[in-house]
Amino acid sequence: MAFNSDLKSHTPEELPADNGVAEAPRNEEPGSGEKSKAVFTVSEDVDTNPAVLDPEDGGTAILPDVEEYEQILQELRHAKTEQAVADRRNHKLSLDKVTFGITGVIAIAFVIWGFVGRDSLSATSTGALNWVMEYTGWLFMLLASLFVVFVLWLALGKFGNIPLGKDGEKPEFRTVSWVAMMFAAGMGIGLMFYGVAEPLYHYISPPPGTVEGRTPAAIQTAMATSIFHWTLHPWAMYAVVGIAMAYGTYRLGRRHQPGPHHPPVRHRCAAGAQRR
Repeated sequence: MAFNSDLKSHTPEELPADNGVAEAPRNEEPGSGEKSKAVFTVSEDVDTNPAVLDPEDGGTAILPDVEEYEQILQELRHAKTEQAVADRRNHKLSLDKVTFGITGVIAIAFVIWGFVGRDSLSATSTGALNWVMEYTGWLFMLLASLFVVFVLWLALGKFGNIPLGKDGEKPEFRTVSWVAMMFAAGMGIGLMFYGVAEPLYHYISPPPGTVEGRTPAAIQTAMATSIFHWTLHPWAMYAVVGIAMAYGTYRLGRRHQPGPHHPPVRHRCAAGAQRR
């Protein structure tokens, strides 16, 4: 470490009265008051800019500013994302035999039960549905509300700036087109048909454990139930599932498990781009 050539040592008697330099701390020990201690002053010409040693030429280099740091970090994140996408695309998909076997056995058993004992299946499923709605309906309402809170936190927080695609990639559709497709495919026929039929149905047959049907109180219950089924709560559930699928597919480059008549997503996207 090199010292500046302007550094000079002075005794306390030689220091000016208005130099603005504090004396070095002293240890108050007996007999130490007679000894004078050297105090160093620093010249105003000393360069105080932050610098780092350059191992190549032994000199100094100014540290990069905040914008350069952000650019470097963004390039590193982009390179890491590209590498992760390439690794996942090259990974071969395999069938989970345990999951497929368990779900297959349950589905086949349920179908056989429906063929053999239709009355038994109807009575059992109706009783189970009524029990769930009467005793665990509060849990369903609570979880649905938590979905809304979670989606709002996700959208308004720091994670809301993460694109569902690669960095710098432009959306394929405009926002207006995307909203139009979403409502047309997701809610179009539902609103046209159930927008009137569902409130009437809940007015005649309200949910179990609420009120009696065909009463003034049933009108409010029917409208509240219909609004609950068609407004923020279901859309929040759809958003959580859609975000998970879109983030894994278009951000991380993961492939869905294709079937014999269902080509991978990237093949269908490439074919669509060629047709356009």
